Amino acid sequence: MDKFERFLPEYIRIYEELYGEIHGGHFSEGDLFYSEHELCRRFTVSRGTIRHALEMLFQQGVLERRQGKVSTVVNTRIEQNVQTLMGFSELMKRHGRQAGAILREKKVVTADNNIANIMNIRPADPVVKIIRVRTGDNEPLIIEYSWFNADLFMPIFNEDLETHSIYDLFHRKTNERLGIAKQTIEIGFAGSEESRFFDVKPGTALLLFKRRIMTSDFRIFQYSEDLYRNDKVVFSIQTLPYDVTHESLTLDLK
Repeated sequence: MDKFERFLPEYIRIYEELYGEIHGGHFSEGDLFYSEHELCRRFTVSRGTIRHALEMLFQQGVLERRQGKVSTVVNTRIEQNVQTLMGFSELMKRHGRQAGAILREKKVVTADNNIANIMNIRPADPVVKIIRVRTGDNEPLIIEYSWFNADLFMPIFNEDLETHSIYDLFHRKTNERLGIAKQTIEIGFAGSEESRFFDVKPGTALLLFKRRIMTSDFRIFQYSEDLYRNDKVVFSIQTLPYDVTHESLTLDLK
């Protein structure tokens, strides 16, 4: 059990497990969900606890009630935990989907002032620019716009980036190791490229996920701006209960 989970009520732990199953490929949209009786037996808890967990699933929009007490799965968006650095290939594997990539661009370019500032390098230093459309079960989900430190990336430059994970290649083919990452989420909008691959109108709102990844010795390996379909992918963050963080803050101030 995660060290934070002991603070969570039982119905929240059940909700999180069931939510993970829905987004992990156990169900397709329109499938019947477990009955309350099945869940009570599985988790050995009261019907009231199960109803609390199910109500959270209804509120999240992943279940809906039909014909009285029968519940069906209506939303199987892929959930990505932003607290963990995870490559797309691993994310798809966890959700029972086949990861794929369409390489749109791969070339060495000179860093402009903005990229140089973000990556803590000099303007006109070489960087590797890569644009890939990432797919799950052949469905376009993300368009990645990435810039990599050229010195760090060159050992894997000629590898097949459509069938292999960049992070896995970097781990296997070099002695470098990835360290911490700073990740932010903003609103982005579909341009012509996103409109074509995602089959949406130009200007459609998307999720813009910005990521800056360092190596274990604090060199910046990658900066990326990835556009996600917000009807297919959802980001999640798990927080500590209020009492825990409040008590910790109180202790720090004493």
